[in-house]
Amino acid sequence: MYSPYLIPRTIHSEENGSVTVFEEGTVPFPVRRAFWVSASQGQSRGSHAHRECWQVLFATSGEIAVETKSRNSTETFCLDVESLGLVIPPLTWASQTYLGTDSTLLVICSHLYSELDYIRDFSEFLAIAQ
Repeated sequence: MYSPYLIPRTIHSEENGSVTVFEEGTVPFPVRRAFWVSASQGQSRGSHAHRECWQVLFATSGEIAVETKSRNSTETFCLDVESLGLVIPPLTWASQTYLGTDSTLLVICSHLYSELDYIRDFSEFLAIAQ
């Protein structure tokens, strides 16, 4: 079982702006899906785990607190536009709290969407993660 960990962004900066790249080798898995999540300040999202899917979370605007729970630990990471990406392995419960106004989270996934991959009940997660 793996624990959540931080990875750097791949940013190419020039005088007229920058480009952030996610491609083979920049995240620890082949990318199958990506999506953005926006929420109002103080709102919570997530609150689930995945059976097989790996994810990397990046704040693209605002500030987002991510609480992760795995078999033996609970950690909180604070993501903003300057921060590293947070790798969320399978069988890691993750909840996000949107701290800033106009906060947006980019989620990069190893798998296509499948409702069967989600664990949405925390008691079920604890039973599976043991």
